[in-house]
Amino acid sequence: MEPLEQEKEKEEKTYLPKLQALSTHFKDEKGRVVILRGFNLGGDSKLPKTPDGSTWIKDTFSNHLNVSFIGRPFELNEAKNHFSRLRRWGCNCVRLLSTWEAIEHFGPYKYDESYLHFFTQICEMAGQFGIYVFIDLHQDVWSRMTGGDGAPCWIFEKIGLDYTKFDLADCALTMQSKYDINIGGKQNSYPQMHWFSNFRYPANAIMWTLFFGGRRFTPQFLIQDEGGFATELSKKENNDLPEGFVNIQDYLQGHYIGAQIQIARRVAHMSHVIGFDTFNEPCRGWIGSPLHSRQTELKISPPGLGWSAINAFAVSHGLTQRIPKLELSILQLKVLLNIINNIFQVL
Repeated sequence: MEPLEQEKEKEEKTYLPKLQALSTHFKDEKGRVVILRGFNLGGDSKLPKTPDGSTWIKDTFSNHLNVSFIGRPFELNEAKNHFSRLRRWGCNCVRLLSTWEAIEHFGPYKYDESYLHFFTQICEMAGQFGIYVFIDLHQDVWSRMTGGDGAPCWIFEKIGLDYTKFDLADCALTMQSKYDINIGGKQNSYPQMHWFSNFRYPANAIMWTLFFGGRRFTPQFLIQDEGGFATELSKKENNDLPEGFVNIQDYLQGHYIGAQIQIARRVAHMSHVIGFDTFNEPCRGWIGSPLHSRQTELKISPPGLGWSAINAFAVSHGLTQRIPKLELSILQLKVLLNIINNIFQVL
């Protein structure tokens, strides 16, 4: 390396003091206010690197156990260039994305140690270039199999949902199934920005209701745990369950929190890692909603199918349902027409 390049690299690498959240400001160890300026890093971290998990590529998700997120948001040998560029732009903080699937895609408590090592190295390198890290364990509409990203696919198998039938049964709207890249452009089968409406589809709503309300709404829904964090969590809530079994809410939350713990243990010593975004854009499922409500009263409710809980339960159990399609009209939702769902009565 040339002397000039050595000096440049030495100038760029900076080890950061730990920040404190005091009142309405972040302050360093000397009490000085630190203003954070940064970027989201990055959108493609939601999807596998190998094989390419881009949403426009047709995918049945049958290979979900054998994916890898190593290389998201970029390869290690490219990290120096990216972090140095961000510093030159005035960046001193990044929101660094990972997902539950990236960490635990192999199966329950089978963590991807290679990916965790890679992610830890990315965190370390950010600090060397004077960049604080805010870690985001990201999700959008639960998982890739339900129109977004986040949870690993084996979760569906564990609780008895057949993810291979979500598309045919109209239980989820995924770009991988509905969009034809060979045609391109706007397509009625996958309307623009309708991915958000997956919150109302059966697969999403079932998972969110179980995640946040399983103990209350399905107290008898027990699942065998492998003796990890889910069991620890369950014992704090209920000691009367059969040995080795936990409620589905504790199972889901235990595995999700357990995945975060894997990262937290590896970065705990890094003074420049300032915290976790513990849950991006969670959904309540059907909790708090009347069974026949279509949530059209919500101002932020997106256009798309106006599912009620009754509709979703029926479709998920193999029944055909006629469901109104909603569109925005002068910032208000109105019924456009009724759409028949699960016409093949897939169970």
